[in-house]
Amino acid sequence: MKKIIFFFSVITLFLAPQLHAQKKRMMLFDEYLNGIVLMKNKAKTSAKLNYDTANKKMMYLQDNDEMILLNYNQVDTVYIADKRFIPLHTMYLEVVHTKNNEIFIDWVLKDRYRGNRGAYGQITQNKVETINTAHWTNNEYKIQTAEVLERENANVYWIYMDDKPVRCRNEKDLLKCFPNKKEEIKAFVKNEKLNFKNPADAIRIIDFCLQ
Repeated sequence: MKKIIFFFSVITLFLAPQLHAQKKRMMLFDEYLNGIVLMKNKAKTSAKLNYDTANKKMMYLQDNDEMILLNYNQVDTVYIADKRFIPLHTMYLEVVHTKNNEIFIDWVLKDRYRGNRGAYGQITQNKVETINTAHWTNNEYKIQTAEVLERENANVYWIYMDDKPVRCRNEKDLLKCFPNKKEEIKAFVKNEKLNFKNPADAIRIIDFCLQ
């Protein structure tokens, strides 16, 4: 128990500045999925759930309205489909069990600008503006941009090393954590054609390091 409390205390120091930032929602799943909220008093509630990675809020549907799950200090675990999340103050971390350890994921999703879509569907770096006549009102119109965004993640992964929590944002961070296995890790990533920006690949790489 002391180990877990210490782990969360260290994470909090890194996350404190962003706990209250309000940003555009960036949902983890494309849609709300069946899930279960397990409370510390062992009560269970089924709901359609999703996780807002930008504002670190667990969301649920109530009569088709999006609601924020409050009383997070009373929540023990949240299950969404086959994923498990645990609360940390006002945010949630996904817990991934591997053969060698547990990995905690602080999900961070971002939209990366790719360009603008032209009239025939091609993506260019030139801005394209179109007028949607459906929005004309008293000679006013709404300008719409054909901006193309690509979703990517900038997750933070937490692991235990020598009974201390360590965070990794990228492969470079991971190599610093395992200097004696640097070449072995590089060879594994290259041979398996893995990309740390892919969450599934990141888990494989981290699990390999923990062997």
